[in-house]
Amino acid sequence: MCARQGYVWEALKRALDSDFVKPRGNGYEADGLVKSARLLIEIKTSTFASDLYAGVGQLRMYPLLLALREPLQRILLIPNKPMLLPVMAAAIAAQDVEVHTYSVDKTGTKVVIPDEFIERCRSVG
Repeated sequence: MCARQGYVWEALKRALDSDFVKPRGNGYEADGLVKSARLLIEIKTSTFASDLYAGVGQLRMYPLLLALREPLQRILLIPNKPMLLPVMAAAIAAQDVEVHTYSVDKTGTKVVIPDEFIERCRSVG
């Protein structure tokens, strides 16, 4: 699963180039920040409740831990399978976190980021 997160990160980096960075500071690092659109992205490799809880918490804490300028839109990027339960999607949305998905081929190595999400990342602020 750790490798899958790297594949997702690399796919985003290829699509967004220098606008996509990995913010670091105080011994912490977030998965990604789209500078021009002010999007803080946390990548998860499963839709297990524990991973989703962790992702939402990370997105809430990283701006403070990494001294990132607000306002940031928080994005949780998760695999499209298995589908997110509606009750969990509503709970995440209530935390002011957008959920977006990616797909992975059967080998687990080819990641596809939907064009709609790439366009969202290219929209400024």
